[in-house]
Amino acid sequence: MNKTILAVGLILAGAATVLSAAGFEDSGYTITGKSVEDGKDVYALQDAGGFPFTVVLAGEPTRRQQESLKALIGIFRSLQRVPIASLRIAFAGEAAEIILVPRPFSHQGQELASFMPSGMQFYYDGYLEYDFRMKADNLFFRVRGQFFAEDQFLDRLAGAARNPAAFIHANDPEFVYRRLLELEKKMDDTAAWGRAALDGLERKIDGLAAESSDLEREFLLLRYALLVLHNRGFFGSIRLPSGKGIERLVEMKKGEPSLSRETAAARLRAEGIEMSSKEVFLVFSVYFNEFQ
Repeated sequence: MNKTILAVGLILAGAATVLSAAGFEDSGYTITGKSVEDGKDVYALQDAGGFPFTVVLAGEPTRRQQESLKALIGIFRSLQRVPIASLRIAFAGEAAEIILVPRPFSHQGQELASFMPSGMQFYYDGYLEYDFRMKADNLFFRVRGQFFAEDQFLDRLAGAARNPAAFIHANDPEFVYRRLLELEKKMDDTAAWGRAALDGLERKIDGLAAESSDLEREFLLLRYALLVLHNRGFFGSIRLPSGKGIERLVEMKKGEPSLSRETAAARLRAEGIEMSSKEVFLVFSVYFNEFQ
């Protein structure tokens, strides 16, 4: 009797293992290993062509997760110029975070793998985005955007590797913000030094005034650049904020420091000036350090 019960138990246990693997096997994948990591199942898988990858998820794979996995493997299997050393896909609900570690490779004569010490990080929730850091010329900077095609993606990485400073200037709002702070301090220092040197230094002051004017112009331009960078559309398209709207908002806020964003937006609409709530928020943030 006990032997019979034991045999039935072993049969049921084997059936449970088959069921847990069914979702992957139905998609044409072979399970080569399984472990547990932080309470989640970690599957080592291969597709029909022997391409290895790792999947992390909690519980059984849902139908949508299986569909997403199929789409992702199709994308990464189709890469022609990025040799993959390892690929890890971790599901959190229906979304997925992907870590791709490449083997050494080049694009347009530019070696790239060494510029990504932590590999490439992607996110998928119906569409594929990339968001990871590169290191070039002792600079760490962020590369992010939506993945559309391999060539377009690699062209961007090669450009960033060749000229990281230009890439940062064009794509990193954090750099613009740091430059704003540096300019603001330099303007304050220049003004203080000028006030201390007023006596008997008229020609020197004229030079300082010109420098201060140039700095103020760059400061204003960088403020506007910061607004533009944060006002990008979903696919990275640039929307230029209304110059008239910015000027009017600054004027109203300086005259009435307690003015709220909602009231300011209402007044702009009443005056026939079109600005989105996001643009009003950006002006309040960049010009008056109000982030609430």
